Amino acid sequence: MLAPLVHAYGIFLLALVSPGPDFAVTVKNSLTRGRRAGLLCAAGVTLANSLHILVANLGVGAVIANSPHVYTALVWAAAVYLSYLGIRLLLSKRTAPPPGPHQEPPYRGKESALRSPLLEGFLANVLNAKAILFWVSFFALVLREALPAPVRAGFVAAIILTLLCWFSFVAQALSRPRARRFFFEHELGFNRTMGLLLIALAIRVGAMA
Repeated sequence: MLAPLVHAYGIFLLALVSPGPDFAVTVKNSLTRGRRAGLLCAAGVTLANSLHILVANLGVGAVIANSPHVYTALVWAAAVYLSYLGIRLLLSKRTAPPPGPHQEPPYRGKESALRSPLLEGFLANVLNAKAILFWVSFFALVLREALPAPVRAGFVAAIILTLLCWFSFVAQALSRPRARRFFFEHELGFNRTMGLLLIALAIRVGAMA
């Protein structure tokens, strides 16, 4: 029983550390808006992945993946949203740097709901049809073994905890004062690069339609 779980967990880890929309939005929020915003974005990404995992285990994910109209709508929704984030970065202006080497202007959540880092992380993943396909294939093909309910629940819990830990680590690492100082010194270049990356991801996602 242990070998299939180790094999499946290894495949999950490889997919987890591969850069994609989840990583991109977490990096963006951590560098541009600080630690709290990065952690909220990480929580949003984890919440969306948890929803995909639940849907995949209930069999609904397979229905979505095999429904051309629903699948195409999700693909285009994800492409449009990633394009929106990318264009917003391309058009952004230089902001004021943190007031001191060990200080960070706290994220106070006084923005519109659509710009909430929690929602950004959630939407970047939940609208990603590729994520739906990954979790459906992961549980249907990679983890084919019939597992006792407690073992399967424990494995799913371990995956969700790993997701939260990984994206929280990214947020913590990139919101450190040194990383943010470097970002503010090269802010416009970073915003342009990240904006182009998000648009490239949007094109890649849209090509799946």
